[in-house]
Amino acid sequence: MVLEVEATHAQIQRILQSKAFRTSEVHRSLLVYLAEKSLAGTADGLKEYTVGLDVFSKPASFDPRQESAVRMHVGRLRQKLAEYYRTEGAGEIAREIGGAEINRRGRSEPAGRDQRRDQRRVAEAGKPDTDQVSAERRDRGTQRRHPWP
Repeated sequence: MVLEVEATHAQIQRILQSKAFRTSEVHRSLLVYLAEKSLAGTADGLKEYTVGLDVFSKPASFDPRQESAVRMHVGRLRQKLAEYYRTEGAGEIAREIGGAEINRRGRSEPAGRDQRRDQRRVAEAGKPDTDQVSAERRDRGTQRRHPWP
């Protein structure tokens, strides 16, 4: 676990020093905040309102339904991460950061999507193959009979 945390910190530092992030203090701050929350295990409970207060210094009266600044910056952060993994970080393994991950094609996906996809495959693997079932029925003579030839 300690090695994974250190590897994640090293990767965050590489991302922050990259061309995509070098000039954007807002996205650098957002990335660091989300990474810290993710490493602390509290990223699942993050809300747009909390990010607005903590990262963007929004007032307590901030209403995320009326102001989309947090959504806009998070979307732009995903684009910058995708750019990083397409260019300077092309050989690196993308890590989940703050509830989002960048897939191998450089596209942002909700975290755990691959795990859910793998779980579906495992569940589907337990289902009988319909071609195999049809062949077994035919071999047993239980195939449906039709009145026409």
